[in-house]
Amino acid sequence: MSASSVDAIIRGHPMYINVALRYVRPKQAVYVRDALQDLIREIVEDDQLDLETNPAEVCLTYIIKVGHLVKTFAGIPRAN
Repeated sequence: MSASSVDAIIRGHPMYINVALRYVRPKQAVYVRDALQDLIREIVEDDQLDLETNPAEVCLTYIIKVGHLVKTFAGIPRAN
């Protein structure tokens, strides 16, 4: 038995697709984790990065930075 295309397999044999997906997805997750684990750990442990996840803090920091830029461009001395 052969299929002429991937669509033919999906339409003709949906049960096999369900079985294949249950097998392939965990394998892909393991591969992605193994492939990216060192890179992600390196990024997260980098002390020079600001990885703030609190939306209020991110917004406040953005507002402060934009305020300093506006004052700098306008020639207004900024308070430290």
